[in-house]
Formats: sequence, structure tokens, C-alpha cells
Amino acid sequence: MSDQSQMIRGLRVSIPSGKLIGRTAAGHGQPHLIDIHGQIIQPVVNQITPKLAVGANPTATASDVAVNGTATTFMRSDAAPAVQKCSSSVFGLAKVDGTTITASGGVISSNATSSPAFHPGYQSGQYYSTPTENTSFTALTANILYATPFYVPQATTFTKISCQVISGAAGTHCELGIYSNSNGVPHSLEYDCGNVATATTGNKEITGLSLALSAGWHFLVVASDGAPTLYCANTTSNLMNFLLGYDDPSGVGLEISGSWTYSTGNLPATFPTISYTHNKSVPMVFLRL
Repeated sequence: MSDQSQMIRGLRVSIPSGKLIGRTAAGHGQPHLIDIHGQIIQPVVNQITPKLAVGANPTATASDVAVNGTATTFMRSDAAPAVQKCSSSVFGLAKVDGTTITASGGVISSNATSSPAFHPGYQSGQYYSTPTENTSFTALTANILYATPFYVPQATTFTKISCQVISGAAGTHCELGIYSNSNGVPHSLEYDCGNVATATTGNKEITGLSLALSAGWHFLVVASDGAPTLYCANTTSNLMNFLLGYDDPSGVGLEISGSWTYSTGNLPATFPTISYTHNKSVPMVFLRL
């Protein structure tokens, strides 16, 4: 039988017939000696076999849990993608310190679930609102939607929302809700939580809710059909100016609001035209787990 000649990875490999050791793709499944440029290579089978690439999986993915002694190598394939596609049910390309790194449209971004630097977290039973330097109280103006920024350090579901009535007004109510943040102003309605009666004093709370808020800034809002007096951030609070900016460098206690005709259960889908007023107390809204 004549020698068989094959091109393997750019090298001309001559395989003499009848000399049996090792295994190559040539020879129709029969093992052969390999003669490369006249040099006979006679490897021992149990030495060459572990070095052969066997059963490579072009669609393999790796767990985000390390296993000692185990390594996963990704390869490129014309038949299947070499990189795992991300989805809501599949982890992304990498996980660093608990943060999953995903890719969308070729751009890698962080899908962070927490940012603990600004807030330590939440405890059951505690009331949470926008931080303020001082507190006071003020009578609301009917048909005005008041908003205060609220920071969520990690995705959290709250079940209660409330306002504190200092002086009630007969027959009045307050509508409570949450809006998304868009560059420092309230934008899209996230939750219309309903209304509370404000004819008497005390904490007026809506319970049994499921207010799932993503990590980041949101706006808590309150509006009334009358003029109850609510617990507020004081007019001297500069923190609101830090969060919302100054409409006048000489002013403090910035209030952000919008005109809205009161209607129970019908907060607008988009926050009304923004109005800034300084030297105003800002009505406070509270969340609990």
C-alpha cells in the first residue's frame, strides 16, 4: 500500500501504511505512524491521547461559582456563538463582587443591584423618608402635587406608605404615590398608592401594598383636596437644594411641585409641569417594609 499524505494545520504529513501506532484523521480510522518531513515520530499512545482535543463544546457556559481544579475554555464556532447570550433568566458574561456584568448591543455595562455607600439598608417597622436637617409643618394647598426625592440603595419592596397629619381639616384627603426620577425631577408614575383621610391628626398609612423599587432615586408624592397641615422638611433645609438645585442662589428649602386637579386613584401618568419654590417647607412621605 502506498503512503498517505495529509495536510494537518498547514504541515504536509506523510503517513506510511502498515506502521501502526497513535491515531490520526487519515487512514480511515486506522492508527498510523506519523512521518513529518522524513522524521518518524513514534509516540506512546498513552502519552499522546491526553493531548488530543476531544469533544469541545462551542456552546459551553461557566458557573459563577469557582471549582478548584476545574477550568472552562470557551471556543469560537461557526455553528454556534462562542459567547453566552444574556437574558432575564441567564446570567451575563461575568460576575464581579456580586455584580453581574452584561452586554447589550456590544456595550458592556454593570447591572448593579446595590449601592450601599449612601444608605445602610432597611429594617422592618422603621419609617424611611428623605433626609432633612430640620423638620416643621405646613398646610398644603389643594390640587398641588408635592414631590420629594427618595434614594433606594438596593432593589427593595415596601408594603406601607404614609404621611403625618399635624392638624386635620374636615373632609379632606391626601393621595400618595411614587414617581420615577429623570435627571433630578419626577417623571413617570410608578405607583398610585391610594388615599388617606386627613380630617384628624396622626400618622395616616396605607398598608398591604407591594411597592417594588429598583436601586436608585425615586420621588415620593402627596396631594390633597383641601388644606391639612402635614409634617415637613423645614424651610431652612439646604439638603433639598443639594438634591434639586437652586432656583435662586439666595434661597433655601426648595420645594418641587406641579398643578393637578385632585382625583382619588388618578395620579397623572406623567408628573405635571415642574414648579420650583424656595423658602418653602416640603411635605414628607414615609415608606416602610
